[in-house]
Amino acid sequence: MDRQRIAAAGSWEGHECLGGVVSARTWMAVGVAGTIPLIVTAYLVSAAAPGVVTVRTHIALVTMVGLLAAAVGISFVRAAMANQEVPEFEEAMAGEAALEERAGYAAVLVEALRAKDAWTFAHCERVAAYARLIAREAGLTAEQAADVWMAGLLHDIGMIGLSDRVLEKRGKLTEEDRRRVAAHPVIGRRILEPCAVLSDLVMGVYHHHEHYDGSGYPLRLKGDEIPLAARIIALADAYDRMNELPVHGYKLSLPEQLSTIEEQAGSRFDPALSPLLIELMQDGRMGTGTYDSEDAGAVHTVPAMHRGKGVQ
Repeated sequence: MDRQRIAAAGSWEGHECLGGVVSARTWMAVGVAGTIPLIVTAYLVSAAAPGVVTVRTHIALVTMVGLLAAAVGISFVRAAMANQEVPEFEEAMAGEAALEERAGYAAVLVEALRAKDAWTFAHCERVAAYARLIAREAGLTAEQAADVWMAGLLHDIGMIGLSDRVLEKRGKLTEEDRRRVAAHPVIGRRILEPCAVLSDLVMGVYHHHEHYDGSGYPLRLKGDEIPLAARIIALADAYDRMNELPVHGYKLSLPEQLSTIEEQAGSRFDPALSPLLIELMQDGRMGTGTYDSEDAGAVHTVPAMHRGKGVQ
């Protein structure tokens, strides 16, 4: 996943607010200026005798008039923005730059995760998509859902800190192995915190293994103490593991998945969010996701740290 893909997936709907930041007057000025080359060129061509205005001359005219229109357009825009619109415009441009910078940092981390553990990378891509669906179903705005999506994409970034021996182990994990795996939210927080443009994603990553009843980790938070993004990601994470990974040797059926979520609503999962996931699943809107064979391999090669975990 490169920077462009992350920017497109993470800010696609967020761009819709830009039109509301720059006023209609500004965009009208740009639009009027943009029509000038067409009007002037059409007049010149129609006024000339047939064959007098060659293709090359026409191109030159369009270029020249276009430059003139650009100058006029800039004047229109400056005049419009002079009416107390400059701060709004600059704020919009700053927001766009921040989104681009954010996408760049996220792309670097995601590619590092892919290089470290392709299985976890594929899992994170799916969890991010599922989390955004749940977020939108919960009534979050496009921008808020974008943040949840990116936190989901990076929720297991702490796996970078685990040894290859643990990540690739096919046999049963020891207690020490499990302790190391359980440290990945802490490692993820340490990775993200120094990056200012990703700082608002930290809590979603750090707390995605907290349980609603306080039995999770790393801080045993409960209820609304757990950040909303983390509660959403926890559901998306569980859905992916139930739907894709072999649990006790077989994949859970849809009724079994629904039953599991219902049973754990209020204990592991947010009881207000759980019905939203159930509705999405029943309506067939969650999808199933498939492993990219290039990145994740076949089911029978599932590493021990993933195999048989279900929604624990």
